[in-house]
Amino acid sequence: MKNLKAVLFLAALFFSTTFAGAASMNQLKGTYVNTDSETKGITKINLKFNNGVRLIQTFGSCSPTDCDWGTTNAMVYGQSVASIPVANVQAIQAEYEKSHANTTLVIIPLANNQLMVTSMTTFKDGSGRKPYAKTFRMKRQIIIARPVGTIVRPTIPTFLKEDLIGFNAYNLRIVPRGSIFLILDGNHSVFSAPNYTEAKKIVNICRNYGINKQGFVGRPNPSLTYLLRGAQAPVGAMANEDCLSFNPDNLEVQPAGGGSYRLVDGSHYLFSFPNQAEAIQSLKVIHKYGFTKTCYVGRPGPSLQYLRK
Repeated sequence: MKNLKAVLFLAALFFSTTFAGAASMNQLKGTYVNTDSETKGITKINLKFNNGVRLIQTFGSCSPTDCDWGTTNAMVYGQSVASIPVANVQAIQAEYEKSHANTTLVIIPLANNQLMVTSMTTFKDGSGRKPYAKTFRMKRQIIIARPVGTIVRPTIPTFLKEDLIGFNAYNLRIVPRGSIFLILDGNHSVFSAPNYTEAKKIVNICRNYGINKQGFVGRPNPSLTYLLRGAQAPVGAMANEDCLSFNPDNLEVQPAGGGSYRLVDGSHYLFSFPNQAEAIQSLKVIHKYGFTKTCYVGRPGPSLQYLRK
């Protein structure tokens, strides 16, 4: 990129802040927020570097909630042609192509958990607007769980205590019982449904994903239920699933009044909880297994709610 050297120079000149220098991708990954809370430009950036995949998710100032530009691939620049870029990141570049304009981001790691982000935009909508560039200072978002208020991604312990029950999906059978249908593994009741159609769909889901565990947060009336295949989340999709997508990196636990809490993705409400402990436990479970979708069998009042990738 022709402007990259100039941007590197501006980082020191504009911010008078030393470069991070030896920062690796793993050290840089995380969420960064604009130090100017009143900015009309970029408000937040998520750097995601997992298993060699380099991604950037960008948010811009909008009302009433920030606009998600989406996630795009990142180009990582090293110190020289002989260096390993991911081990010594000097700059990160990302391209966003929109219907009306193209925006190039150049991200420079700075000291003290900061980034310099330069956004360069050219228009292609025939409006006559001229290309322009803006530079922002971003600081890593350090999350501390608080007893009251918003909690984002609390630290997940190495060992997460879970309430799990095992079963064999291929032994499941449907048995009518009064006005409901029980789904049994041997003599053990695993699920129930108000009709045979939903009961059969639950069995098909368990067999399709090879499910052998059901997890609960809060019992006897769980606020969250989830299914596992061994120690892994269900992956993929099956026909006629009723699922909603969410971004686990954006999830927040928020107080909802009366001692209750809710789990939200931006302005999208996902789950409600009778207390803070169950809300935080649910968030930890979601991050542990990397769930990105919440799915239902029967709505409203689903007979089964589960999570998958």
